[in-house]
Amino acid sequence: MRKAILFLVLVVLLFSLGCKAKQPSALRIGMSDDNPPFCSEVDGSLVGIDSDIAHNIIRILEIPYEISAMPQDQIEEKLLLGELDLGFVYIENKEDLNPDINYSIPYYEGTRDEEESEIYRYMLAMPKEAKMNDDIMAALEDLIHNGDLLSILQTHIY
Repeated sequence: MRKAILFLVLVVLLFSLGCKAKQPSALRIGMSDDNPPFCSEVDGSLVGIDSDIAHNIIRILEIPYEISAMPQDQIEEKLLLGELDLGFVYIENKEDLNPDINYSIPYYEGTRDEEESEIYRYMLAMPKEAKMNDDIMAALEDLIHNGDLLSILQTHIY
């Protein structure tokens, strides 16, 4: 009888190991590539402020990643569908913030060009319930506190 119970316990344990929720193999990052100096494509690579921030966050978190370029209006949609873990967005009005998405503090606020008066807020965006949110926010705070974010902005803007 003991052997039968032990066998059943082992079978249950083996099946429960196979039932773990699968984590994405890499942090999936989306950014718009038509918004220099924040992000643009040069020789097939994404470059700019958003790209530099993403690479610094990845360096801090030490995890694999995939960066995809897409139109700005698709980033939040893909976050909500679970197709992205992190997006780089710019928002004109605070009223435009989606309640189902977590946003960082703005890492930059300003107009998009000299002829426009609207202020845009450049922020990180993440699905509301994503497990990595706290780690990503902590990495952004590290970049702010150690001066790396200022260095990135100075390299591309000032």
